[in-house]
Amino acid sequence: MFRTLLLAAALAAALVFPAAATAQNDATPAAGTPVAGEVLDPALCPVEPRPAAELLALATPAASPATPAATLAAPEIPFGTFAGTPADAETAAAYTAFIRQFWTCNGYPGLSRLLALLTDEEVRQAFAPEDLVSIAQAPEGTPEPGATLEPITLFAVLGIEDLPDGRVGAYSVVDTPFDPLTVEVNYLIAVETADGWRLDEFVCFNEVGGYCA
Repeated sequence: MFRTLLLAAALAAALVFPAAATAQNDATPAAGTPVAGEVLDPALCPVEPRPAAELLALATPAASPATPAATLAAPEIPFGTFAGTPADAETAAAYTAFIRQFWTCNGYPGLSRLLALLTDEEVRQAFAPEDLVSIAQAPEGTPEPGATLEPITLFAVLGIEDLPDGRVGAYSVVDTPFDPLTVEVNYLIAVETADGWRLDEFVCFNEVGGYCA
């Protein structure tokens, strides 16, 4: 419980004075002065688009759908831990890099690059079949005419932990152009695969720390 309360306090502080994500913000800010986060340039997304054939296959209902992973027990308090254990330094560094990459590619139009960072199960959970078909029909990795890059600001990655089911989870504090909140807190759960980390579950919170519908 003590560690849970510490994490909640850290998140509360990050919402008001976000932790700097870049070396340019080393100075301690004066009270009441927000700290600028790292603006992630979507043009620097290094991920190759997910092939159209894979998206179309995912849009087709499986004959024997896989049993989805059991949802982890919700923390007892807003922004509490998900009953994991602190990740070691190597895992924490790798997972932080993955979350940074995830949000970088999230601002790239077209979604096919972002979908390459999701597990099949998460793609099916997060996108309707008709949406996957529409994404697959667009030229691979090419934004629609008039589409613009939408940089996302990353403030902090907090509470990285190894979860009981073998996955890894962490809170991310960001500001995205497609959410009305000035600062958004999400809990990202991923699994390490032969092809790298893949997002397997995305938990969002509202402005008072409750779970999004």
